[in-house]
Amino acid sequence: MRPTLAAAAVIIAGLHGFVPPKAMAAELVIGMTNAPQSLDPHYQHTRADRTLALHLYDRLVEIDNRMQITPGLAESWGYDAPDVWRFHLRDDAVFHDGSPVTAEDVLYSMERAATETEAAFGFSIFLRGKSFSAPDSRTVQVQTPEPYPDMLEDLARIAIVKKDTGGPAPSETHSDGLPIGSGPYRPLQVDGGEDESSAVVLEGLGSHWSGAPRWERVTFRHLPAGPERVKALIEAEADLIDAPPEADIQRLQDEEGVTVSFGPASVLHYLYLGQAQEGGGNPLADIRIRAAISLVIDRTALSALWSEGRASPAAQFLSPDFPGALNEISPTRQDSDAALFLLNDAGHGSGFTLRFVVADAAGAPVQRLGEMLVSMLSEIRVQAELESVGTLPPISKQPPASQTGQEPNAGLAHWHVQPGDPLFMLRALVHTPDPDTGLGMANRGHYSNTERDALIGQALAASDPEQRFAFTQQAMQLALEDMAVLPLVHVRTAWAMRDTLRIEPRADGLIDADAIFLRN
Repeated sequence: MRPTLAAAAVIIAGLHGFVPPKAMAAELVIGMTNAPQSLDPHYQHTRADRTLALHLYDRLVEIDNRMQITPGLAESWGYDAPDVWRFHLRDDAVFHDGSPVTAEDVLYSMERAATETEAAFGFSIFLRGKSFSAPDSRTVQVQTPEPYPDMLEDLARIAIVKKDTGGPAPSETHSDGLPIGSGPYRPLQVDGGEDESSAVVLEGLGSHWSGAPRWERVTFRHLPAGPERVKALIEAEADLIDAPPEADIQRLQDEEGVTVSFGPASVLHYLYLGQAQEGGGNPLADIRIRAAISLVIDRTALSALWSEGRASPAAQFLSPDFPGALNEISPTRQDSDAALFLLNDAGHGSGFTLRFVVADAAGAPVQRLGEMLVSMLSEIRVQAELESVGTLPPISKQPPASQTGQEPNAGLAHWHVQPGDPLFMLRALVHTPDPDTGLGMANRGHYSNTERDALIGQALAASDPEQRFAFTQQAMQLALEDMAVLPLVHVRTAWAMRDTLRIEPRADGLIDADAIFLRN
């Protein structure tokens, strides 16, 4: 069993001979909406866990704040053949215990991440089909069944840990000790568990291969309640908080000593519709029904739930601010009459009942978003029964409604833009769910179209950038026409902080302490 973060405090004390740290000048306290579930970098793919892993571990290649690939533990790389990559490790990288990072550690980490089965959203999708070998201690070779241009984006997500700090998978080994990383920070203290009092304290290491990190000590505090985060910031108990509540943004902008910073529109809130059909009877499997639902949604009204200028109606997967967004495409205008016509034409003029799931995303008005959608759907006699859950279950634990005997289902979900988008977004949200390849890992509606799958596969295999772009654009356009999911709102990320700080925000929404600066 995997222990809580509270149990990790005992392990850290044993590893480092922990004593309460003395006061340090360069200290940063970050209030986070969600707590990381583990210090193990191969356990979860959540934002909180990835944020912590960003500081504690290195990867073969890294992704900077602008979502560009940069050298990591691999100082250089290239092709041995169209389907074989070779990575050369830097000589000055060491783990937190002082031992050098070797190719064997990389192979061990890849196998460990690939075989993790306990995680709700793990990392195996990025490793399937890849075969790793080590010609020598400073070289890693990766072979794929066919040319695979997405290699760097995939490997930039896999943290490297020291070999033999655990067994084949974190779910079996975490109690034996924490994985040892080589990142610019190391764990110094853990307080509490996965409750509202939990905190993780990191110590900056001046010996890191990239140079000394920006902060001597960084504390990540779990402050799930919006008012609690705001209070901690105003009273200077936190230096920066993520996801300031919408109702408090103007107040924080007017507060002396506090500033609010906005990032790019990297969050898409969308509606998924359960489309799987076995034996008929699922109205959502009919594109006319999906079109009717899209037509009755007033996306401009939904955007108004966020502060002025922060959200915009979504017509596609990516905000127009991002490379790869489709040109000349506008959000669907609300038209209840046209929606009713389609519903009648599909034989459901009297409407139907829909199970509607909303996950409570702290800091965002998602519950209100769900309530507004329920009201809009009622205009076409679709009775949506709102069901609030803490988090949406993983796809592996969310079978199609047609297989469970439940009524048709839909739900609200959101997506943070990541490197490789829109292609990564497509293979996660639109591709037919495939447990063997990990494709469709976020396809909650169980949408399936073999033509779209083929286009995504062609894009993934295309080495020529122009051809790859063309396949991706075509797949994205057709998925929108098919209404695989219904984009609703693009939202800019937000942080609030003491006015002595400034942040260079990451487009993927992760918090990088080294991208938080003291103002001159």
